[in-house]
Amino acid sequence: MIHLINDPGYDKTKVSNALEICGITFTDVKRNWIHRERFLSADEMIFLRKGELYLEVNGTKYAIRKNSFFYIRKFSTVSGYRTSDMPCEFYTFSFNATQIAIPELNEILLNGNNIFIEELAKRLYDARSSIGSAENECEVLFLALLYEVERSRAASPGTFPLMEQTMNYINNNINNPITVDSICDHLGYNRDYISKQFLRCYGISIKKYIDQKKINAAKHLLISSKMSLDQIASAIGFENAQQFYKFFNYHEKISPTQFRNNST
Repeated sequence: MIHLINDPGYDKTKVSNALEICGITFTDVKRNWIHRERFLSADEMIFLRKGELYLEVNGTKYAIRKNSFFYIRKFSTVSGYRTSDMPCEFYTFSFNATQIAIPELNEILLNGNNIFIEELAKRLYDARSSIGSAENECEVLFLALLYEVERSRAASPGTFPLMEQTMNYINNNINNPITVDSICDHLGYNRDYISKQFLRCYGISIKKYIDQKKINAAKHLLISSKMSLDQIASAIGFENAQQFYKFFNYHEKISPTQFRNNST
């Protein structure tokens, strides 16, 4: 995810040469809010603490989830493509980095307990807002945040291969009526064990992750295709349109047809 070239560690002199914090904002908005259009003159990282964020970046649409970091390259055009269904809270970090390589557009869903990461983000925001903050304090805190995100993203060596297999099975079978039991049967592990390991590593239950993947796939098809509800239902593993309709309406508090109409 993050590659530190000539890793500066926490040496303040090296850090100051490696990156520059251009701005930090904290956004707390109610539902029915939409992101304004902006052009980025620096790299940007968004940390979504609450809700779901609908961003269009250079013509591509993304639904960013709670507890996710989202990286956007400089010289990108960013805007919202639909209003939020719920209140949103997120930090936005704008920076220039000469020795820190970040990925192309990418969403990182954090694993495990994120309390320390949230505290780091808050400290970074407070330090940027403080008149008397020490020189390079923001850069050092930001680097610590990057390290912690990378550490949190990676599961422990003993469980990561199994969790990677679990993720791959879900992603490769999202077009089927996949369940926690079908995953456990395929991998040959006890349901209780694999469920606990998944929750510990990714901070989300297997069922909720499956539901999120199906919802995101459904949204993509509703927005980008002219497929009927029956066709979309079949494409993401539902028996019929009625079953898909109930599932989508339960999770999004809006019907698939209304979602499609609002997004066009």
